[in-house]
Amino acid sequence: MLKSQLCINKYPVFRRLRRITSSAIVRDEEELGRIQHMMDNGYVPANNYTDRKRYTLPQSLLTSWRQLRSKQHDTFKDVCLIKLKSGNGGDGKISFFRASGKSVGPPDGGTGGPGGNILIQASEQYSDLKHLRHIYSAQNGKAGGSTQLTGARGENVVLNVPVGTKIYFSPPIEELRGVSPDQDFETEVDVVNNWSRFKGKTIQLKRNNFDDGKGGWIFKERDQDIWFQDPHFTSIVDKVKKFDLINRRQERNVDLFPFEGYDLDIPGEPVCLLTGGVGGLGNMHFQTATLRSPTFAKKGREGIEVTIFMELKMIADIGLVGLPNSGKSTLIRTISNARPKVGDYDFTTLVPNIATINVSADGTQLKIADIPGIIKGARNNKGMGLGFLRHIERCKGIALVISLDREDPIEDVELLLNELGKERLENKNILIIATKADVDNAEEKFKSLQKYVISRNWDIVPCSALNNDVGGVVDKMADTVGILD
Repeated sequence: MLKSQLCINKYPVFRRLRRITSSAIVRDEEELGRIQHMMDNGYVPANNYTDRKRYTLPQSLLTSWRQLRSKQHDTFKDVCLIKLKSGNGGDGKISFFRASGKSVGPPDGGTGGPGGNILIQASEQYSDLKHLRHIYSAQNGKAGGSTQLTGARGENVVLNVPVGTKIYFSPPIEELRGVSPDQDFETEVDVVNNWSRFKGKTIQLKRNNFDDGKGGWIFKERDQDIWFQDPHFTSIVDKVKKFDLINRRQERNVDLFPFEGYDLDIPGEPVCLLTGGVGGLGNMHFQTATLRSPTFAKKGREGIEVTIFMELKMIADIGLVGLPNSGKSTLIRTISNARPKVGDYDFTTLVPNIATINVSADGTQLKIADIPGIIKGARNNKGMGLGFLRHIERCKGIALVISLDREDPIEDVELLLNELGKERLENKNILIIATKADVDNAEEKFKSLQKYVISRNWDIVPCSALNNDVGGVVDKMADTVGILD
């Protein structure tokens, strides 16, 4: 049996509820207690002031999203667009105590439960984003019950994503559909200018809710217009106005999103993206000396709806970049246990692969990212485009895989450098891996390529993966990224 006791403070319209029950129920009532404490002390959370700022989603992100949408069966997914909605708060209850010998007792309608939150967690269990749906909604809070019972809290939604996932704020999908495929998407967002719990700029999210005091009422037996003409009810509205104001300010303080997005580059505890709405007050909170039988309660406050982009950037030490059929996949199969597809045609590698190699007796590992081939014009979305280059952005070094059976290996190096662009090569160590060193005229081409590489202060190593002649390749990779220093 639940035991409860009402005690009236200096705000008779709000009654504190003391429960001897489980901590899960008490926690929701403690939130009401914190709001009550603010009202008792005349405190209202500070307001967030915002300015309008330009916000950009890069063309490479949008292009990858469009390409993945056009595929019927995805074997690998590194970009997705998701709509998220936190739960609404449960409505307050209109109820009166019933007992033997009493037709109508005091009001005992409980408060609605808070809506569920949306959380996200980086997990090593997943390698891409294909397990995610397009829409997630947290559960709404349950309505309050009779006998002063608080409604149950709505269940949270926890999204598990691979380590290395980055999350961006996005406008609704309807705004993105009409964007030209060869340009960035720009829009305006509200950015907090007076404070932020995030480093750098912070986007102020918006949720729909009723007006302070006058909105969000549930009436029984009498129409709304009649109640708002009642002076006893309007005095309650004045007090509820401050209660709603505190809730609205608290919502603005949590409805924030970092301008640069969330970067989940290490496994960790869940991060709360969206907070559910607060439950509405039951009629037990509105009894006063002049209004003994309130037949009204408050609706729960709404949750918040946001669209986000997720982009997976694999965590690797060094990334392999080369032209199609340059021998990257054969090299990976030779030096590791990874088994990417190998063939005599372009684009045998259609998705990024990660290979892990032990490079020392103490268990030190080298992680290598093998991405699909780059061709001339890739920066203009020819071939596989440049979308998969996101998987080498976190790498300390880049290994350009150059085949010695090509007519001019130096020209191939310059083609790759041109397609990658200076910004992707900045602050990264470069290694040239000269593959297919067993073909005719390979020695002459290697010497010419070596001279070119040394002039740029890079390192170079020859190999023939087909003949298992890859000695020194792994050590050179480890030296390039400083693993064995």
